[in-house]
Amino acid sequence: MTDVSSSTTATPHPLTAQERAERLALWSGLEPALCLDLPAQMEARIARKRPQLVRLIPEVGNVTLTVHAATLQSGAQLATDVQTLQLPGYRLEPYVTHDTPLERACRQIDQLLETLEETFGTPEGARVWLRTSSEDFHLANAPAATPLAQLQLGHPRSLTAYLLALGEEASFMEEASAETRRVSPSEPST
Repeated sequence: MTDVSSSTTATPHPLTAQERAERLALWSGLEPALCLDLPAQMEARIARKRPQLVRLIPEVGNVTLTVHAATLQSGAQLATDVQTLQLPGYRLEPYVTHDTPLERACRQIDQLLETLEETFGTPEGARVWLRTSSEDFHLANAPAATPLAQLQLGHPRSLTAYLLALGEEASFMEEASAETRRVSPSEPST
């Protein structure tokens, strides 16, 4: 049995703003003051974007898509702008959530922290990865394309998704390699 009482990933209570900022500073290497301000910056962006979001609900299947109204109709700014748009096979609904933009921002940061801890195990490993330039994080307005730049712009969810996808890919490759070892081609008999 594994003892999880000392685990840093188990969060028995919601983090306070100060605790979240301290953990983010430890794992990212950012200044604590910047980490304390990040949820508020994200809150403003999330609040601004929500009225622009539309849910596409398929008539068949269960994969619901959330898109910007402008994706569906040129010039559309709000979900209400595309309310009467007809898309065969889909029903359109405004994007409705039951959390506040600040709650969503905090949850996204908490998920990133958990994923960094699970992926790297130590703050040092996470900081190295966050500061490593990568084409995967190209930003038109940033000279260095790093995961840290994404975080500073308020996009922790993209980093979480990236790390989870890498983990899934590694798991798939590991399973495929194990399967290849189990089913090795037989030697031709002579």
